Amino acid sequence: MEEADLSTEKSRNRLFPPLRTHSILSTLAQNLVSPFISFYSASTGISGEMLAIITSAGTTLPGVTQFILSFIKSRAKMLLFISTLVIGISWLIIGSLNILGSLFVVMYIIIEAGLGAANLGWLLIVEKISVSKRGSTLALYSFYGAIGGLFATLITGIIVRGNLYLMRYFFITAGTILLFDAYVIYQFDVDAYYKKAKVSYDLLKLRKFLMINSIFTMIWSMAWPLFPLAQIYKFHMTELDVGLISISGSASTIALQRLIGKLTDSKRKYIMFAGRLGLATFPLAYALATNVTEIIIANAVSGFTNSASISYYAYLFDNSQNKRFSIALYNFLNGISALVGSSLGSFLLYVLIPIYGIEGAVVRLLFMIGILRILGSLMYLLVGDVQRK
Repeated sequence: MEEADLSTEKSRNRLFPPLRTHSILSTLAQNLVSPFISFYSASTGISGEMLAIITSAGTTLPGVTQFILSFIKSRAKMLLFISTLVIGISWLIIGSLNILGSLFVVMYIIIEAGLGAANLGWLLIVEKISVSKRGSTLALYSFYGAIGGLFATLITGIIVRGNLYLMRYFFITAGTILLFDAYVIYQFDVDAYYKKAKVSYDLLKLRKFLMINSIFTMIWSMAWPLFPLAQIYKFHMTELDVGLISISGSASTIALQRLIGKLTDSKRKYIMFAGRLGLATFPLAYALATNVTEIIIANAVSGFTNSASISYYAYLFDNSQNKRFSIALYNFLNGISALVGSSLGSFLLYVLIPIYGIEGAVVRLLFMIGILRILGSLMYLLVGDVQRK
């Protein structure tokens, strides 16, 4: 049986200012740059499989990293501290040297791998302070994070607009914030020590959930390399447009996060289903919308889908004994599925471009993927669940 030590019993039962500060700082830094990465990459000439890697890296690399780390002894706090330090330094290098092209892809891979390690450390800490109310506690810290990122994206979009060169200064700013965040993490008065993960019966118990989630993630990720191309070739967006789209999602996330967290504690299966069903909105909106305003409005649905994402981790926490292995395996399978799906989306695009042109191919594929997301979401109604009381 896994064991973890917290500094004091009092630490366990109160809200930790350093934890809240970390949630705000980390999300602030990421929201300065992350919403623009796919658009920035496509606009600077990255395409094909390289663009597929960029758009799926946020799922693939964290999953692979966490799976490897699950078999290594570590303290969650130190894992989070070192990873945040590496990410911050990497953003500083990208911004200071104005790195582009294939080298940018390599650096971004390092960043996403670091985010995977950081997320594992964070989840292991949060898991120990969310014993009876998984959804509510996870939602609480996601809420703090959303506050930190709400205005960051808008600021980047307003300043950069169509001048992509200015992004380098936001890379530098994000890196600086994360270096300070590493200092905040070092001040945590809560920690968790985990032994090396061992394969347990959890794998059999979770097999239906993991299989369903992997299939859906593959369908989900097929659209990822298509979105930045639709932004460029169909809607002719600027960084400000991309920022406004992200802001609409962040604002609705803040409004819904804690409500969905409470519902997750009582209606988890249906939140999981509805969260995946809502993801069909985005490819259908990009396929059918006629202007950027319609996309901004449609993206408000992401407030619900983002909030619902806590339900999948809550499910893992309450339906497994070996938390570390289950989290790592879940993210690893998600990562592999995302890479396959994103690559498949890119492949289908280049098959259809000679027939329909790039805009026509993107629109047709996005519409098809939207329908597949609807069908795929129905699988979550088949998941069995045991919730912690």
